[in-house]
Amino acid sequence: MGVSEETWNNFLEHEVLPRFPDAKSIDAYGQYQWQDGRGIARQYSKILIIDHSDTAENRSKIEEIRNSWKEYSAQESVMKVTFGDKTLQENEGESASKWVETRLTVDLNLPEESLSEEKWRGFVDTIITPRFPDGLSAIVPDGNEASRRGMTAQRSIQVIIDHTDTPENRAKIEEIRSYWKAYSGKEMRKDIYKVKVSF
Repeated sequence: MGVSEETWNNFLEHEVLPRFPDAKSIDAYGQYQWQDGRGIARQYSKILIIDHSDTAENRSKIEEIRNSWKEYSAQESVMKVTFGDKTLQENEGESASKWVETRLTVDLNLPEESLSEEKWRGFVDTIITPRFPDGLSAIVPDGNEASRRGMTAQRSIQVIIDHTDTPENRAKIEEIRSYWKAYSGKEMRKDIYKVKVSF
């Protein structure tokens, strides 16, 4: 997010909260892999959470907010993720949902050492991002703000990956979890949700 905190707060005050007073803003760390081979792009970002009834009026308000943010930030697109009404179960077929959001929760309190920022970034760069190069976000799952001093200042991190629901992508998720178990000795919690994604 290449805008100041002041700009973001002004956007919330004038564009979001008048339409949805209960909307929540969460700090996030995001990254993706450049398609031209330039490596990995990293950025701090915001996730805006809006719980609302599914009406034509509210859908219109959401689009107004997205279009307004494009003007505030000069971004060409704003990702919107709409959740379905239940968690996707492990035994549901690949056709159950075209897109899913997988949330991987990581406990950073390792048995014998604290996880350094460098080691965490290395895990994300070498294990997660190559499998999902289009992007991921990381947040603090209890809703506290992500520290700009580093994600590992927190007790746990939740990695959010929106992806098509295919056997290949499910296998990639399990590979990530297996690597984390081998590295840390701890399980990586997995939650999967049906979603609709638009840009």
